[in-house]
Amino acid sequence: MATYTHFGKQPDVLKHLILCEVLRNEHPQVYVETNSACAIYPMQQTSEQQYGIYYFLEKAVEEDNQVLKDSIYYKIENAEMQRGYYLGSPALAMEVLGRQAQRFLFFDIEKSALDNVERYAKQAELQTSVHLYNTDSLEGVMKLLPSLPKDSFIHIDPYEIDKKGDSGVTYLDILIQATQLGMKCLLWYGFMTGDDKASLDNYITSSLEKAGIKDFFKGKHGRNFLLALDVLLAIAFFAQPDLYYDSQAPDFFDRFYADSLIICGGLWAVLVFLTGKKIHF
Repeated sequence: MATYTHFGKQPDVLKHLILCEVLRNEHPQVYVETNSACAIYPMQQTSEQQYGIYYFLEKAVEEDNQVLKDSIYYKIENAEMQRGYYLGSPALAMEVLGRQAQRFLFFDIEKSALDNVERYAKQAELQTSVHLYNTDSLEGVMKLLPSLPKDSFIHIDPYEIDKKGDSGVTYLDILIQATQLGMKCLLWYGFMTGDDKASLDNYITSSLEKAGIKDFFKGKHGRNFLLALDVLLAIAFFAQPDLYYDSQAPDFFDRFYADSLIICGGLWAVLVFLTGKKIHF
């Protein structure tokens, strides 16, 4: 659908690679996604997708990278891509968790995206477990959190995490509230410049520490668990990290640099899987 064009691009691949492994490790009873978009997309083979999902699948085979080929993400997307389709995060969550999850709660302001999710849920025979919310997730998720069990998993994917909505809360507030309630969270967000990144790093760190949240990963330099370039690129895309800092690179490289991740609730164990226990900061 025209509203969403991010699917299959490099940031999407890395985000979903991590998401799938986390869900397989944690197997939550309730899965909540704040900005779901669609469950399934017909592939278009754009240049960005060529360097994203196509490159990932090809290199995993060419380099005979068994770690990546053993990942649940590779297995799911490789099978679906052979049919000409790419699965978004709602479908990936349903595929990984299946009937072991009691509920899937998907929020999106685009009704057509939720209609897409509903069709996929019926195809997967999970329609009775899937609940759709065509509303602002800032207010909706915050209201929902107190009623959720502690073994819920909150996937927060808004891009902007420091902008207050009409309800006066931010997506970082959702992460903080959910973590304080004992839930596991994955937060993916964006920034456009190095200054933006530094500002958000400080915002996140100070906000989490002020809230008394200490169960989030920090490197030896004191930064948050931000998985953009330095941890995953050489592993997942078999490329030199400095390639992604090239100011002359096409826009889609730059967009990848502008995406990061923070995980609360002890989910950093996924790094062990992806790096074979070779993690250096």
